[in-house]
Amino acid sequence: MPTVQLTADIPFSAARARNAGFEQITKANPEVQFVFFIDGDCVLDAQFLPHALPILESRSDCAIVVGAVKEEAAEKNVFGLLAELEWSNPSPGEIVDFNLLGGIMLIRVDDFIAAGGFDSSFVAGEDSELGIRLYLRGRRTLRIASTMAHHAMDMDTFGQWWLRSVRAGQALAHRNAVHGRSELADSRSAVKSTLVYGIIVPFLILVGTLGLGLTGLIPIAAYAFLAWRFFKYYRRKGASCKASMIGTIFGVLGKFANAVGLVRYHVQRARGRFLIVEYK
Repeated sequence: MPTVQLTADIPFSAARARNAGFEQITKANPEVQFVFFIDGDCVLDAQFLPHALPILESRSDCAIVVGAVKEEAAEKNVFGLLAELEWSNPSPGEIVDFNLLGGIMLIRVDDFIAAGGFDSSFVAGEDSELGIRLYLRGRRTLRIASTMAHHAMDMDTFGQWWLRSVRAGQALAHRNAVHGRSELADSRSAVKSTLVYGIIVPFLILVGTLGLGLTGLIPIAAYAFLAWRFFKYYRRKGASCKASMIGTIFGVLGKFANAVGLVRYHVQRARGRFLIVEYK
């Protein structure tokens, strides 16, 4: 299979790699109307393209079609279970919450070119950001019921999970900076939640404890509320009680890693260069 070798003079990112692959495919095959992007740790489901292609062919307003992702390592360890919880998406239909759009997608070539492709300045979240730009141009992203791909989470340590969550926080901050004031208010609520639970509440607990003793621990009740919200969210998605508890624990811990990502984004923005976060 043909590959593209990226040079090291420009910072690496998934967006840059995908843009390079798209350019090679469309130059070699100028008649191509649709391109399917898939992550390296996934396998395409044979039934997806026969279901997705007719939708793009019949819906002139549709730019992207995606389907369900099945996690093959759900029983391997807790991180595989977390991936399964992450991939369990809502019902089929139009996507307007672009947190639900990942890097696996079937996209119309003309729309990709018109939008300018993926923004290579994003260290992560470039897929969601592209979907937002297309939406703001009047183009639609549809999710269908068909399984799209099979994913195998290659994660074995808490450190890997932490770095992945830091990367997610940086992506949220970047998306909010670019599209937070758009009609979608992209990532605005997620960034506010991360600021509250990842920075403000810990600061209040620290200051309160130093000044008020045990009384200063009162703000810790905020995490009980956050945990309750996470648990209800996973139960509504159909997760078992055990899986919901695991998702809740890591959801709360994730706020701290996301906060590191927020800070990392603003520091790197001030320096004028964004660096990828590698966790594998």
